[in-house]
Amino acid sequence: MQIKVWNLLDGAKHVAAIVGAGGKTTIMYELAEYLSSKGKRVLIATTTHIYKPPKAVYAANLQQLQSLWQRGSYAVCGRQAEDAGKLRMPEPNVLAKYMQLADITLLEADGAKGRPCKVPAAHEPVLLPQCDIVIGVLGLDALGQTVEQACLRAELVQKLLGCDGSHLLTAEDLAYIMTSELGLRKDVDGRKFYPVFNKCDTAAAAARAAEICALLRQHGIKKEDIWVRGAWQSE
Repeated sequence: MQIKVWNLLDGAKHVAAIVGAGGKTTIMYELAEYLSSKGKRVLIATTTHIYKPPKAVYAANLQQLQSLWQRGSYAVCGRQAEDAGKLRMPEPNVLAKYMQLADITLLEADGAKGRPCKVPAAHEPVLLPQCDIVIGVLGLDALGQTVEQACLRAELVQKLLGCDGSHLLTAEDLAYIMTSELGLRKDVDGRKFYPVFNKCDTAAAAARAAEICALLRQHGIKKEDIWVRGAWQSE
């Protein structure tokens, strides 16, 4: 599968926040593995919560972090959350130190509870000052589902789109959620913003993705900045 890395391999340090729904964690680990294979010291963490990673890539301290990087692996850090299966944000001073040492940091910056679509709440996303990139993710499997079925915080989606919970999500809806400053571009400000439409796994999804990409270009987003990911992804 083709992986989009945008400007992450330009030789500068980067801190990228991944926001939205429909596959953030999968995309984060895919990027981490690829960037590590290119010789980058990649750190994965969260500003909210993430599922615990395999023990083989978890760094409980600085020594383990550096050992993973020396072996060519990415490293995941975080503190035990109340949920036994999750990690929460590391101590801020620890995270800041690790980010200084890393070439590229990938931060999961909000949650979606497994839904393919969402609009952020007032406290979301949690973007650190060091963050220079925001990667917005939505699942194409939301198309044709009702707002109530597909969306976390459906009431916020209804407010943004001016619809009710039985409304069937369209290509125009996903494009608007992705580009709105009340949607996935919330608090982006001067940061680079890269949209990802995940789960492009059928010819029908690919056709709808092409519609969405055309709409995004009308909002000034370049074609080369959009990643349509899946079995039918665009080249």
